[in-house]
Amino acid sequence: ADKRMPTMIFVIFRGTYSAKTAALYSKPTSLVPLQIGCKKKEGFLYGIFKPSIEVIHTVLESITYLAKDFLKATTPNSVKVFTTGHSLGGAMCTNFAYLWSGIRNTPPYNTAPYNILSNKIICISLGSPRCLSTDVAQKFCDMVKKKEIIYLRVTTRGDPVTGLPMKSG
Repeated sequence: ADKRMPTMIFVIFRGTYSAKTAALYSKPTSLVPLQIGCKKKEGFLYGIFKPSIEVIHTVLESITYLAKDFLKATTPNSVKVFTTGHSLGGAMCTNFAYLWSGIRNTPPYNTAPYNILSNKIICISLGSPRCLSTDVAQKFCDMVKKKEIIYLRVTTRGDPVTGLPMKSG
């Protein structure tokens, strides 16, 4: 957060920085989407999804604190959230952007003080691997079409990471 931009908060996910984090791509759970959820099952590459979901509540509490106490926001839906990351961080920010609307519609995150955060999210993914199943990717695209997510995925031709995991079916 920066007081010169009092209506914006940036959530940045770090990319691969060690052999341990690089191993997230090569686990069997990152090759085929696993179905996650109780009522409606959604497919995610679990090896990448797990570290995203482990920090999500900490991230939400942190951005709410920054918006309320640092930026002094009080108006509902007034603080825009930007998320970005490179490589593994790009996959994690993509997961975060997808989960954002579901979280924002779930108690307690749909009431004060969380309601000062915008329902929409801006996501810029840099050099990330694929991280969503075909069905979830289609839902993600529908959210982009409805402008619930503003999304840009930047890739470099020849980068092997952006082609992982290999498409099947």
